[in-house]
Amino acid sequence: MLASAAPHNIDPVPPPLLLAVVLPLDTAVLDAPSPAPDAAPTAPSTPADAPPAAPTSDIVVTAPAHHAPGDRFEGVNVKSYAVVQQFDKAIVAPAAKAYKNVVPSPLRKGFHNFLSNLGEPVIAMNFLLQLHPGRALKTVGRFGVNTTIGLGGFLDVAKTRTFKLPYHPNGFADTLGYYGVKTGTYFYLPFLGATTLRDFVGYTVDGFGLPTLIGKPFNKLYYTIPANTIRSLDYRVRYDNQLREIRETKNPYVTARITYLQQRQDEIAALHSHKADANKAAVTPDAAPTQSSPAAPAVQPPPAPVTQPAPANPATPATETPPPAPQKQ
Repeated sequence: MLASAAPHNIDPVPPPLLLAVVLPLDTAVLDAPSPAPDAAPTAPSTPADAPPAAPTSDIVVTAPAHHAPGDRFEGVNVKSYAVVQQFDKAIVAPAAKAYKNVVPSPLRKGFHNFLSNLGEPVIAMNFLLQLHPGRALKTVGRFGVNTTIGLGGFLDVAKTRTFKLPYHPNGFADTLGYYGVKTGTYFYLPFLGATTLRDFVGYTVDGFGLPTLIGKPFNKLYYTIPANTIRSLDYRVRYDNQLREIRETKNPYVTARITYLQQRQDEIAALHSHKADANKAAVTPDAAPTQSSPAAPAVQPPPAPVTQPAPANPATPATETPPPAPQKQ
């Protein structure tokens, strides 16, 4: 789920209810093919008696002429993306604005902390699966501190200087990526937003965590509907500026896809970096440094935007060995 191009520490993608707000960009879709790169623009011929075209104010999202690697259902994804954006424009964005104006900021922050705190056991479990027992223990400690002293998680006391236990997002999708499972096909689904086959499986497993282990009230609609609604509105409010930046790009759909894939790659790479830092700290100061190959990224690097200029040709050597000067007889 791509949300913004800037932050890499965004909370995990919200659960599959009301996730149409993950990339709320008011756009419309047209299936017109992209012009050939070398074709010169020509003025359209309009019959004299043709009525004038109606002005449009929506951003036009067009699929590229060729599918990007991993986006084999790009035509369907573009249409789904446009439907989600129109849904946001009509319903989600006004609801998020009302939520921001009506609910005071401290209370909104408390809701955010409470819902994030409920996910800590799943985060700790995945740190164990990734063989990071230290982070797992810190996550359990964070959950215990916020659940007790933090009034059920409404106050994030654990991140203060007293405890120094900041929030670290994690999930089963990250665990799969950590062990080298590829992303698989990219999808943009209604009520879910940007995802990949690997991430969809991971988020589904995470979603069964609390309902399976604890049961009521986490498996009842009277909890899941309000909780997911608040989580989605909170996401929409917190990342409104970043989402607007995506809307202003030349092709918001492509930008959203690239941003989501890049963010997921960075998050999983950070798990390997933590392991590498731990191994580095264990090396004695007098030991000779050894060069280790970095872990392969869990996802393939996203394609460069279509507006990115092609790299310049490599420069020729500045000097060449001159031929020997003729000797005088």
